[in-house]
Amino acid sequence: VSRDVGNIRELQTQQSAQGEALRDARTHVPKDRLTGLYSRAYFDDVLAREWAASGLVSRSLTLFLFDVDYFSNYNETFGHGAGDSCLRLVAQAIRSCFRRDSDLCVRYEGQRFACLAASMGSGDAIEFAQMICNRVKELCIHNPRSPISKYITVSGGVAALKPGPEETVALLTDMAESALAAAKSEGGDKASGCPPQGD
Repeated sequence: VSRDVGNIRELQTQQSAQGEALRDARTHVPKDRLTGLYSRAYFDDVLAREWAASGLVSRSLTLFLFDVDYFSNYNETFGHGAGDSCLRLVAQAIRSCFRRDSDLCVRYEGQRFACLAASMGSGDAIEFAQMICNRVKELCIHNPRSPISKYITVSGGVAALKPGPEETVALLTDMAESALAAAKSEGGDKASGCPPQGD
């Protein structure tokens, strides 16, 4: 019994050390100056490493993409300074929903954000992404020229995939992009999975 308990404590100590090492490593990574989130370059590096690690343990990865709806309308109405403030608020709202040390949120490009999580089922992930869309809308950032809402909204695309002989990290990204495009084509202010729900 003492050996078993000792092994468990040793494993817990190793996991704690790994978590601290990850946090320490991330404190030295250049971040996006506007939002404070991690950079796209860092995301691409982590995604490749996490994909390889997930393949070794047969674990799925879930990729979330969020895009601010009608953001150009907001910029044209209030100016780029207000647009920058809007993106910071949206980034904070999205980031606050991903609380595990292993979760990663980045500014993907422009008004688009990407988040990476492990071991989350497709159905749960889509529901989670919809909750994030709702949370952004609840910020009540006025966007009077949006045709879908008087407030700033985001659309979300979700894809979950387990590495395999025919499953690649590029496929995961393409699936998330397709899901986001589906959400946009359906009017925005919603989350969609790939293939979209209902197919």
